[in-house]
This record gives sequence, C-alpha cells and structure tokens, in this order.
Amino acid sequence: MKLEFKEQYKSISKFNPVELEEFTVLTGVNGSGKSHLLESIERKKVVIAGFEDSNNIVHFNYETFRLENEGEFNAQSIASEKEGAWTFFEQQIKANVLSWKNGLGENYQKVVNLAKDKDKSIWWLYKKDFNTQCVV
Repeated sequence: MKLEFKEQYKSISKFNPVELEEFTVLTGVNGSGKSHLLESIERKKVVIAGFEDSNNIVHFNYETFRLENEGEFNAQSIASEKEGAWTFFEQQIKANVLSWKNGLGENYQKVVNLAKDKDKSIWWLYKKDFNTQCVV
C-alpha cells in the first residue's frame, strides 16, 4: 500500500509517496502530527492507494485505548492524578533529596561531575564508580 499526499491539511504538507505494510502502527511524540495524519486520511486529503474504505482506520487516544475493565479517563481525573503525584513528590521525596544533597556537602558537585563523565544519572552511579573521586 502506498500513502500519497493530495492536499494540505493542518500540519500535513506535501510529501513523497510512502510505502506501508498491510498493518501499520503510527507512533510518535506529542505534537509530531500523528492525529493530523489520521484526520487527513479520514478527510481524503491524504490517501492510501488501493484502500478506499477509511472506516477500517482506527484512531486510538487516551480515552479510547483502554482495557475492557478500565474506567474512562477524563481531563479532571488526569489532572487529579497529576496533582496527587506532584503532592506526593513535594511531601515525600523532595525533602529527602534535598537532605541527601545537603549531606553530600562539597562532594555534591563531584557526584554531578562524575555522573556527567559517565553519562549516567546520579541515581545510577554505584559506589565502585566513585573510586577516590568522592568520599561517600
């Protein structure tokens, strides 16, 4: 199957034809144009050569892509979950991280530099990584 540009639609602009497999999964980061592409196919602004039935195209999003036993999510429940996670961080984690950082004192910058040198997060450093560079 071949994906072919016919007409500009939102962020979808002219592109060369693209060969597709019979089963294609479209993924990408937020804002990369996945929904715009699917909408442009539904509106026949982009066509799949030899595939006239756009009813067989399934467009999932966070509301429609869930298990049968999952409840529906809405903007309010997502915002509530986000707020709960932030509150947990503020109350349970932030103080511990600041305490750990302050406890390292002058060694904190050495740990940061070591993490950069090893291209690791400071949370993924091991005692053996420190050798004689820091007193732990």
